[in-house]
Amino acid sequence: MELAAGADIIVVAENSKFGVPEINLGAIPGSGGSVRITRRIGLGRASELFLLGDMIDAEQALAWGYANHIKPKGEVLAHAQKLAARLASAPKQAICAAKQALRYGMYLPEEQAIAKLLNVLDVLQRTQDLREGADAFMNKRKANFQDPLDTSKFVGCMFPE
Repeated sequence: MELAAGADIIVVAENSKFGVPEINLGAIPGSGGSVRITRRIGLGRASELFLLGDMIDAEQALAWGYANHIKPKGEVLAHAQKLAARLASAPKQAICAAKQALRYGMYLPEEQAIAKLLNVLDVLQRTQDLREGADAFMNKRKANFQDPLDTSKFVGCMFPE
């Protein structure tokens, strides 16, 4: 549960169980799990998991916002690969910008998040991929995104600066 909490999108099997049972061993989750799980599902739900050490099933994980998709056991990998293929074909700079915007919104005060978002939008406005996407939309065709990822413009594509 701790490892997956660091993912952007989580696909789980319908028979999955999740929990952080460390309390039953006299410990707490390490490796950042307590931070990531709490941010993903909220303080109240995380408190229940961390303090009681109980497990939740896939349906509860979905309802709590921990999981994004539930699939039959044999379909999890194929579904995750399908999502990954969609992400891989998307414009890289826009994906990074979206990830930054999401994290700004989650972790920064609103005014600061909006100011940083405007900076990200300004950088994105100057990409060839944005022009290609707009042209493809206007001409009712599939976009052919080409811009390579410029990591100097988007901080690590993971977290805000």
